[in-house]
Amino acid sequence: MPTFKFIIWIFFSIATIYCQSLEQTLNQKLKMNGMWGDYYLINNDSSFHLVKGNVHLDSLHFLSENDINNFFLYKLFKPLLHTKGRNKASNVYEKILNSYSFIDPNTKLIFARHGANGVAAFIDFKHNFKSSFGGLIGLSRKNDGLILTGQLSANISNFDRSGSSFFLEWAQPDELSRFLKYTLETPFFIRFPIGLKASLRQDFIKNEYLLSSYSFITTKATDLGLMRLGFNNENTNYFLENNYFKKKSLAIGVFFDNREDNIFRAKGFLIDSDILLGFLKIEGSSILSSSIDFKYIYNLSFGRNFFEYKINWQQSFFDEIEVPYHNKLRFGGATSLRGYREKELIADWFVLNTLEWTNSSFGSVNMPYVFLDYPFSDNIKVGSSYGFGIKNINDSFSFDICLAYSLFMNDVKLHFRVDTQL
Repeated sequence: MPTFKFIIWIFFSIATIYCQSLEQTLNQKLKMNGMWGDYYLINNDSSFHLVKGNVHLDSLHFLSENDINNFFLYKLFKPLLHTKGRNKASNVYEKILNSYSFIDPNTKLIFARHGANGVAAFIDFKHNFKSSFGGLIGLSRKNDGLILTGQLSANISNFDRSGSSFFLEWAQPDELSRFLKYTLETPFFIRFPIGLKASLRQDFIKNEYLLSSYSFITTKATDLGLMRLGFNNENTNYFLENNYFKKKSLAIGVFFDNREDNIFRAKGFLIDSDILLGFLKIEGSSILSSSIDFKYIYNLSFGRNFFEYKINWQQSFFDEIEVPYHNKLRFGGATSLRGYREKELIADWFVLNTLEWTNSSFGSVNMPYVFLDYPFSDNIKVGSSYGFGIKNINDSFSFDICLAYSLFMNDVKLHFRVDTQL
């Protein structure tokens, strides 16, 4: 009798283990399939077949601060509707996060079943809209009085509670030049499922040229990131040769950012690329033209050490002629190649590599860093630079000060920038 009970016990143990293993296998298959409402039925021959459920995500519910319009959030996350599985919905959600940098990764997405065939998405929305104003202003004394020089940037974010932002960039490196740019961006234009980016730009070099341009670009979130498509119109009055240039171009671009949104950008990468394809009209002739502005940033961290690698490739192309003077690239200064004055360098193309190491042992206050800027360019006066600095970042005020040594110029430059939250 004890032997019989032992055999029965072994039989049920094996059956239990088999059933548990089978259940785990089927659950794993359901999880991989990722579809809500699916289940398995056993056949007469002890095999199993999958039964598809007609369950889909049919509603969105938001938790957010009062500075965000719920209708804007609905348009932002509308692609989640009608997805039929957790995997598909999660992929769509990741696509939205990678396309719009103003969405804080701390935003939470939770699914809940309701009724027979419904799933609701609850989204605890967090954002990082921050309006700021910063730059550096100086006064230089000339024979005929004082000259205002420096650079300023302003950003007014989410002014309409629907994610729209306004950007202003002004730079006047010396008494002979001035650069101005206005940009307005909105994730969704009126009630359309696309965004809009409109820009106005003016470059002025005394006694040389006046360039004015405007662009209208539509934006759309895709699996590859935020795709951009539009046009750019540019007019230039070239004083030196008494010529007038007109250039019309098709604008194509992409933006993708999966970095952690925190002070240190601990890990992830960013891609931001724009291409212009068009024609330059001069003296009755049309000349094929193009340009590219490609940026790639990669971040990683080890403990309190944060590393950032950046590459920026910019180049102008013109068929049959040299790059016109007004379409040459101007760079140098605190936001590009350190160790040079702002927009001091002129070239047809350049590739700037930057490697930076920051240590956060003292928190976000007074973070030391070292950097190396290594450029390639057709301008033979362009050389690498290296140096060190200190960053101070907090919610209302930040500054960045560094000393940069240029190997080509054999000179040291002090770069200083201040930003304050509005």
